[in-house]
Amino acid sequence: MHSEDVVNGERAKALLNDPTLTAVLTSLENQYFDAWKQTDVKDTDGRERLWHALNAVDQLRTHLRVMVENGQLAAVHLERKATRDR
Repeated sequence: MHSEDVVNGERAKALLNDPTLTAVLTSLENQYFDAWKQTDVKDTDGRERLWHALNAVDQLRTHLRVMVENGQLAAVHLERKATRDR
């Protein structure tokens, strides 16, 4: 684990807490979900594309959360290493 992981984790946390990004992602989810509900019953391809779009938004949030957790673990690891090296 590297200090770069800590920095990336902090940046990911800032993004997750950014009200503009949060609003954009929520808006996209709502738009995709509303469009999905309005698809014609025969429009399987359209529903599939919208499901993938919804899933991509969720994956983005999940990836950012994982980066935050990895950064926190890296910080603990680096702190323990620094303590051992003293």
